[in-house]
Amino acid sequence: MNQPTEILNLATRVKKALAGVFKFRAATSLDIEQVLIYLALGSMNLEGSHSTVVTVQPVNIATLCQAIDLPRETVRRKLMQLEDQKFVRRSAAGFFIDDLNRWSELASRLGLL
Repeated sequence: MNQPTEILNLATRVKKALAGVFKFRAATSLDIEQVLIYLALGSMNLEGSHSTVVTVQPVNIATLCQAIDLPRETVRRKLMQLEDQKFVRRSAAGFFIDDLNRWSELASRLGLL
């Protein structure tokens, strides 16, 4: 990735992704850690899905902490806040994104779709 064109393209994609995060933050009043946890949770919820079948799997706090390398208490507290704001929901098996369309909208704003 030492080619100037590739580096400039990467910089453009990063700028677009950051702009998407900041727009989503402004529209939802989430902080940056909440946005990152929300994105990671949705990604992990959908890991077992196929192109023809979407399967949503719960994710527990320990697994999420390990994936995003944030302290357990931070992730737990932020998930509770996201749950209060109806971004995620909790079950006995773990956490889920509450609205697949809203999660997809954020991923789309980041240029991930």
